[in-house]
Amino acid sequence: MIKLRFCRAIRHLLLVGSALLCAFPLLAQEIKIGLKTEPTALDPQFFLLTSNLQVAAHIFEGLTRLDEKIQVQPSLAQSWRAISQTVWEFKLRSHVTFSDGSPFTAQDVVFSINRVAKVPNSPSSLTIHTRNIDRVEIVDPLTVHVH
Repeated sequence: MIKLRFCRAIRHLLLVGSALLCAFPLLAQEIKIGLKTEPTALDPQFFLLTSNLQVAAHIFEGLTRLDEKIQVQPSLAQSWRAISQTVWEFKLRSHVTFSDGSPFTAQDVVFSINRVAKVPNSPSSLTIHTRNIDRVEIVDPLTVHVH
């Protein structure tokens, strides 16, 4: 009787152990990015430093992106056009969600652009890229006007 219980216990232990070993690689996933220097922050608006921007490019998306020929391509914006000499309209991609499942909307674009000048303790602000923006206006949940 004791021998039978011992055999069952060993069998269960081996079964659980092998299941854990099979699952371990799923938990141990990692990403490796080769950089010349270490990033100083993962906040894409904290510090205009090449290593920070290189890492951010693997985590965050912008409204547009540059392709291998340095041509502007759609990313979170599916299209854009000048509607006057001082206003650009961006149409956002639908059905885009953040990692927590919440939807990406025009309100997120407004927040992100307005946040650039307000990042606390930023040693090198990205306002050089937003200083010519007067305001960002929400037209509808998937459209913004950048003045």
